[in-house]
Amino acid sequence: MEGVADYAIVMLDSAGKVISWNSGAQRIHGYGHEEIIGGNFACFFPRDDVAALKPQRQLQIAAAQGRHEDEGWRVHKNGNPFWASVITTALRDETGRLRGFAQVARDITETRRLEREVLDISEQEQRRLGHDLHDGLGQELTGLAFLSQNLGRRLAAMSLPEAAQAQRIETLTNKAIEQTRELARGLSPVELGPDALVLALGQLAATVKGVFHIPCVLAVSGEIFIPSDAAALHLFRIAQEAVNNAVRHAKATLIRIAIANERDDTLLSVEDNGIGLPGAGARGKGMGLRLMLYRARTIGAALELRPASPKGTLVVYRLPGLEALEPLATEDEHHDHDHQADSPARQEPFAHPAG
Repeated sequence: MEGVADYAIVMLDSAGKVISWNSGAQRIHGYGHEEIIGGNFACFFPRDDVAALKPQRQLQIAAAQGRHEDEGWRVHKNGNPFWASVITTALRDETGRLRGFAQVARDITETRRLEREVLDISEQEQRRLGHDLHDGLGQELTGLAFLSQNLGRRLAAMSLPEAAQAQRIETLTNKAIEQTRELARGLSPVELGPDALVLALGQLAATVKGVFHIPCVLAVSGEIFIPSDAAALHLFRIAQEAVNNAVRHAKATLIRIAIANERDDTLLSVEDNGIGLPGAGARGKGMGLRLMLYRARTIGAALELRPASPKGTLVVYRLPGLEALEPLATEDEHHDHDHQADSPARQEPFAHPAG
């Protein structure tokens, strides 16, 4: 344990008190050995999580299921937040009596930052491609359709049989223009504006119906407020991936997208009547599922995949009312925070921690 510097290895008793830990834990959490031994591991959590009894719930789950995995915000002794990956394992004696817990934690703040940067770059590139399709190829095709129309009229005026072929070229070009616009909307779906997400989801439903000939309906309950364009885009991408899975893999014949505000939270669901989830469920190895889970984690939201009734798959996404997509603290912010961490006037260790 002492030789592992990149992982915090913490041994807890059955009540969650720290009974031993390694040098990696001291480096990651910041407490000295004499400061932490005998203290409750809840001090590693943001105050909101402690108030919501999240530390206790994690131990309860680990005790009931044998282990618990979590990714979320933790707090260094100096008040600085960091994003941690934590595995908690229940320890029992030969009679099955619970003796305590072993926790292995890793600071993955930089990994999460890089993942978000890669995702942002991907979104920027998709937007660029969408704009190029709309403003570049779309305009060229529009010009071609206009020329075909004029050519058809001139040929028809001369009573030439080629007029029908020119009209056919115009019809096919107009179809290509519409397909180009659909692609552009899919690549760059959520623009600025309060109604952008609802409009984009409506367009997604219309595209599924028009292109794949599968009934797809959108149900909107109440006034939908999304606190940022980034959160709206993540919501749309999750819905888009769930719909694509329903169309391509689940063999669905009906898809229903629903979005609503429940108290302060935003709920988005995609339900289909297809063949259902694979045996691995939400832990499937598909890239689409992993991206959906990552997008949910990125903005501190919960994503659940479960069987629909009577058959099919239901994807439910809950975005907390307080937007969790906050930039991770920079080194300068960390430096400033060090000077403020002990101030009694400072009420929060960082803005809107995600659980």
